[in-house]
Amino acid sequence: MDLKGAKSKHSEELSDSMYKHLSKLFVVLSSLLGSVTVGWFAFLILYKCWIYFGILQPHVDGLSLGVILAFPIFYSIYNSKLTDSDLSPRSQFKLISTQLFWVFFLSLLSPTI
Repeated sequence: MDLKGAKSKHSEELSDSMYKHLSKLFVVLSSLLGSVTVGWFAFLILYKCWIYFGILQPHVDGLSLGVILAFPIFYSIYNSKLTDSDLSPRSQFKLISTQLFWVFFLSLLSPTI
């Protein structure tokens, strides 16, 4: 009986550590996807201003710079949500994966706006 309990406890700890590492991975992916979405949206706005008004011509270098500058901001926001919450690793994983899904969904909609 004790062997089965020890084995299930070990597998539960292993799965919790797996969820913790996956949550960190999803924080990085959410941050990257969020910064790309914001950068692309800003690029589209500047492109429309350039077409309609002849001002603020967008460049791909500016898009790359915007993504690089926005990534740490999104990472700090998502990482603080992860570290400040008192949730279990499984519920954190569900929360972060849901956020990643919504950011991905919005990134698909941004070219149509």
